[in-house]
Amino acid sequence: MEKIVTKPMKIDFHIHSYFSKFKDEFSLVEKGTKENLSILLNKLEHNHINMCAITDHDYFSYELYEKLKSYESKAGELEKVFPGVEFSVGFKADDNSMKPVHIICIFDDDNNEEKVQHIQDHIPFKDNKVQYDVENEKFFSEEKFISILRDIDLNVVMIAHQKQSISSGSASKSKNDVSSLGAVKFNELIGCEYFESFEFKSMKNGLFNNNYALQKNKNYDQIRFITGSDCHNWEFYPKHDPKEDDEIGFEFTYLKCLPCFRGLAMAFSDTRRISTTNNIFGNRQKMIDNISMSLNGQNYNIPLSPGINVIIGDNSIGKSLLLHKMTNYKNLLMDNKTKIQEGYEKYLEKNNIGINTKIDINNIHTFDYQGSIRDKFAKDNQDNSDFLENKFPADIDAGPYKMKINSEFEKLYSCIEFKFAYDEIYKTLNSLKMIDEEVVSKNLTARIIRPNQEMIKRTKKLMNYYKGIIAKIDADYHLILENEEKIIIDSFRKQLLEFESKYEKLMKEEEFIYTIKVNIDNGIKKFNDEVKGWKTNLEFTKNQFDVVDSNNIANVITELVKLKKRNQKF
Repeated sequence: MEKIVTKPMKIDFHIHSYFSKFKDEFSLVEKGTKENLSILLNKLEHNHINMCAITDHDYFSYELYEKLKSYESKAGELEKVFPGVEFSVGFKADDNSMKPVHIICIFDDDNNEEKVQHIQDHIPFKDNKVQYDVENEKFFSEEKFISILRDIDLNVVMIAHQKQSISSGSASKSKNDVSSLGAVKFNELIGCEYFESFEFKSMKNGLFNNNYALQKNKNYDQIRFITGSDCHNWEFYPKHDPKEDDEIGFEFTYLKCLPCFRGLAMAFSDTRRISTTNNIFGNRQKMIDNISMSLNGQNYNIPLSPGINVIIGDNSIGKSLLLHKMTNYKNLLMDNKTKIQEGYEKYLEKNNIGINTKIDINNIHTFDYQGSIRDKFAKDNQDNSDFLENKFPADIDAGPYKMKINSEFEKLYSCIEFKFAYDEIYKTLNSLKMIDEEVVSKNLTARIIRPNQEMIKRTKKLMNYYKGIIAKIDADYHLILENEEKIIIDSFRKQLLEFESKYEKLMKEEEFIYTIKVNIDNGIKKFNDEVKGWKTNLEFTKNQFDVVDSNNIANVITELVKLKKRNQKF
């Protein structure tokens, strides 16, 4: 394993297996077995997962963990598999009721193999069932949960599962969700840092989570949110199961850490080490990958991490010497430059130290020598012009370009003013209602259909007739002794069933047609009533247009044409 962080770790600590069957629907997890582990490994590889954990409900399978762990650095980009359990724990909510919360616990497996093997021994389990201490409930009390962790005796990172954002109106009704406890309890858990992180899946909830945290908890700058797939069916990873909505908008979380438990714990100590996009390091084109040096003829390459690197040592141990040597002494103060440089070189020669890494002076933004940072802040001297003036060409005289742009903007403003004036007048142009004088004078009423039920009665009578014959045959069928007679009767009965089905179908068709005719008849009656009122309105509209509207429309169109002629095109 590398000693420094060179890339972000893509994680998923919420994956279920066959052993969640003790709480979840069996059909969801039945294929999550050791024999089908290749399915999960392929999905993890496809999604470029670096660190993961199988966290079943209140159960830990060491055998499955061990098998998955054996693929570290062998399958895809998987570098670390942690042991973990998703515990169901009851907490007292704002309304004083006990509500379960799912807590994902990731355990420290570094040099703790024996304790990891016995994690399941400390989770109450008997007769193929988890033994919860809360009567008639499927969750542990908080006291029992803490006792289990104490018995497991491993360092642990705890992540509270959160399906709904705390600001959601349905948060209090959400099951197994820390948001269901209410805003007061939620804030309390954040304030005391009970959990290292809160986990969500929907990116919409993640947005609301961060917004709520910033608004309601301004004094807490270390509220950590991560994502987890909560996958129950490996074939559809990272979905929960095949029914999960494709539009949920799930994104994996990236951590700036080494692939180990200490690295994980460090990542949760700083929100800047957590991101749902792969941009933790940004796009750095110029950086030093390592410091190359030699000591007594032995070569050493000290790798550096993207971002800030810190060289730590006692006073007068050689920190400044290292930096000045790598920059070819370009930043030594002129007063004592020659003397200091000679002293550094003698020290290197005397101790048989060689520093091979060189930094191009053009790639140095600022060199802060000992004490200079304090001086800069004391004098408020943060000007970068000395560094930047040689990096860019001389300023361009923008005067002529400004005149051209201003001229074009004046034309644009003129066109916009015309458009506003044109639109205001256009709004006064009333919509036209074209009146057909023949329609006003014509009789538009429709003829009533008057449907009847005669055909329905006839087909129903025939259907019941054949149904009665079939019922009589079925009642006495057991009296027939000869097979040949049974064959004849069966054939006859089959024919009768076809007749019955035929007339039943015809009856339904006639009932459907009758219903349509009734609806049409009612519609015609309503239409005739509305036509009478409509013709009256048409006559009024026609008179209004002839007397008033035609003159107004003519005046508005005249004004629009005049404006159109004066318009300056842009």
